[in-house]
Parts: sequence; structure tokens; C-alpha cells
Amino acid sequence: MMRVGMKSFSTHHPLLAWDPGIAYYIRKIKNLEYFSFAKLNHAPWQILMQEEPFYTSSLKHDGPEIVHDLVDILKNIPEEIILAVSPYGHINRIPSKYPKKLLQTIVNYLPKDYVPHNAGIWKESCINGKILQFFDAIRKQDLSVVFVGMKHLSNLGDALHFKSSEFIEIDSDAIQHKQLLCDTIMNRRQENPTIYLLQCGDLLSTWLINKVYQKPQSFFIDMGRVLDIWCTEMPVLVKEGWIIREKSNRNRRPWESEISKKMKKKLLGGS
Repeated sequence: MMRVGMKSFSTHHPLLAWDPGIAYYIRKIKNLEYFSFAKLNHAPWQILMQEEPFYTSSLKHDGPEIVHDLVDILKNIPEEIILAVSPYGHINRIPSKYPKKLLQTIVNYLPKDYVPHNAGIWKESCINGKILQFFDAIRKQDLSVVFVGMKHLSNLGDALHFKSSEFIEIDSDAIQHKQLLCDTIMNRRQENPTIYLLQCGDLLSTWLINKVYQKPQSFFIDMGRVLDIWCTEMPVLVKEGWIIREKSNRNRRPWESEISKKMKKKLLGGS
């Protein structure tokens, strides 16, 4: 019998992910059941299947070390880390020359019988507005919030009306200084339960979460680009190979066109 809430990514492949809905993660926050949420969308899998130009560009910019680390992480995923997957790109289709191979790559690298979660939960919760319930749970639990990402995220604490928030800035070369970022988080003093909301790219976020998930009284959640909705100034992503350069602009993510104007106005209210 199929587990309730299972999500299929393709009618042509058996890969499934569990999608319990955002209420599952909200309940954990309300009960202070500490967990970490790492997600791997299409690009890391395309690197692992050595699909060009992802593979060569990643080796050049990220270096082979983090790719090898990812393989090791996938072999033994700690129970405290929820690994979520998706083969999708910016829209709900598989952006690969070899879609079946991409789906099978995900299956091949996950531990046998491992059931990943749905990496699209944050995007989908923006579209239906339930992401606001998630933010509300953070406020009611009076969690300290730490955002980790590029400088355009620096005002998110105010935009989302969090009582206590901090910001750790990274740049487009952060993956080259990943240990410094790890040390910054682990050495950060915190007296209250804290939630770290990450936008560092799938590879770096997954590597980082695997290093820091045992920090006491801490949630670590890779929310990805959904956080951009609340940013006044948006970065335009200019790819030079695999390197992402940032330029200030009000550009929006393509999937945001799926959010109604009424819903976007509600989201931008932040609560």
C-alpha cells in the first residue's frame, strides 16, 4: 500500500517522495522537535550523472571535494536530517536531456528503501499561502531567526516581522570558504532556540547542514529562492559557467507567475 501523501514526479518512473504538507514541519517547530531540512533539486543530480555543462562547470567552480562529500552524505543520511529531493527546475518539469536517467540517478544515490521528502514544499506553500503559517509558528515559539544567504536577504527579519533575527552574509564564492561558514555558525552563541533559514544553493546547504545539524537547540532549513519574494532588491543571476554573479534588480523567479496577485499581496504582508 502506498504511503499517504506520496508524490510522484513522473508517470514514467517510480521515484516517489513523501509530501506530508507544511503542517508536519510546523508541528515539529511548535513542539520544539529539532530537525534539519536539506533539499536537492535537479542540478546536483545532473552533476552526479555527469551531464554537461553542469558537471564540468561544477568541478571547475565548486571543486571535486564537495561532490565527493555529497556522495558520502547520501550514503548515510543522519536521522535528524530530512533530505528532500526534486528533479524539477524553475518550473514543474524535469530540465534534463535525459529525464529518466536523472530520476534513476536520484534513486541510485539514495540509500536503499530511503523515502525522501518533497523538495518543492516551500514553493508550493508560497503558492497556496500556507508558508505564512510556518512563519507564524516561528513567531509564536519566539525562536531566534538567522538568515544565511546573499546580501539581498539582509532585511528579511524586518520584512517578515521577526522579533529577533540576524543575518550571515555569503557571496557567490561561498562554497570555496565553506569551512569558515560552518565555523561561524557553530561558534555563534545562542541562548534561545534558533532557526537557521538558508539560501546557499543545494550543494553548499546540504554540506553545511550535515556539518552543523547537531548544534543544540537549532533548526536548519534550506528554503532556497522562495525567500526572494520578501526582498525589495532582487539579484539577477548571471551565470559564468557554474559561477553565479549577483546584480541588484527586481527580477523575480519564473515560478512566481503561479502566485496570484491577491496571494502575493498577502504574502508580502509577511503575516
